[in-house]
Amino acid sequence: MPSFEAAQISTIHALCARICRDHPDESGAPINFEVLDDAEGASAAATWFDEALDSMPQDIFDLISFSLLKAVLSDLLNDPITADRALAFEPEHWQQLAEEARMQVFSDLKADPDLIADLSVLRSFRGKDDDLKEQARRTVVEAAIRLEQENEEWVPALEAMTNVSLRGGSEKKWPDGGLAEVRDSLKRIRDIAKDYLKQAKSLEYGEMDRRFAEMLPALRQAFSHVRDFMRLKKHRAGQLDFADLEEYALRALEHESVRRYYSKRWRAFLVDEFQDTNPIQAEILSHLKGTACLTIVGDESNRSTGFAARMSGCFSVSSQR
Repeated sequence: MPSFEAAQISTIHALCARICRDHPDESGAPINFEVLDDAEGASAAATWFDEALDSMPQDIFDLISFSLLKAVLSDLLNDPITADRALAFEPEHWQQLAEEARMQVFSDLKADPDLIADLSVLRSFRGKDDDLKEQARRTVVEAAIRLEQENEEWVPALEAMTNVSLRGGSEKKWPDGGLAEVRDSLKRIRDIAKDYLKQAKSLEYGEMDRRFAEMLPALRQAFSHVRDFMRLKKHRAGQLDFADLEEYALRALEHESVRRYYSKRWRAFLVDEFQDTNPIQAEILSHLKGTACLTIVGDESNRSTGFAARMSGCFSVSSQR
């Protein structure tokens, strides 16, 4: 019990602040910094962001409109580490990365337990051929067969599931029962298919990607300008927001001496609400963990949209560790 009472209990950002203060040289964080809360950080960042845009080299706006650049940079600055890594990829690698991501969507789709369960329901019942609900059932079952093929037929199959009509259906045309079960499963399958189809479509390499490739050099320059400008302002003010804490803590933990320091300090970690962990926070925890025991508590099904979009594998990666 005494050892438990001595354990540090804190938020991830309080932990990051501690790392930055423990190791100022390795982290690069300003000395005696002040941590801004969400509201304060947003207000200060908005002011500095506008100032950074005002000082932007004008030739950048010849390639990217002001409104588009402002919107894109605003999103990138929400997660500057991931943004910096993403901008480092050359356009010739994008198509390969997109295809790999699409195949991961396909793999997730085939293994989706809810989809598997509802398809099993559809295969367990059958109505008369002239019943609208039976026709919808057959359409989805046939689409499911196409999903099992290792080719591009899986996208049209998803479209068929998404477009299936939920109208009609007569009890008397289902002499062996099952109409209610089939109706419910069809609705759930359509919703599941919509989600996966949206993911697949978003990963198609197209004209927008080619246009973005033309803008990439200017965007890299703009992001570097804004990031350096705002970093200087924050250092002079001695103020850091939550994203800054994560960045500086991760920078410190890239040093083996810092990781070794904390491996002696902590032998076990318990992380609650892990579904709210972003990729950078997961990377920080990975560095801290070392050979320590890591226990995570959370509900993967309740992941936020942002979390799911940015790294749906946080749970599986941590589970493997």
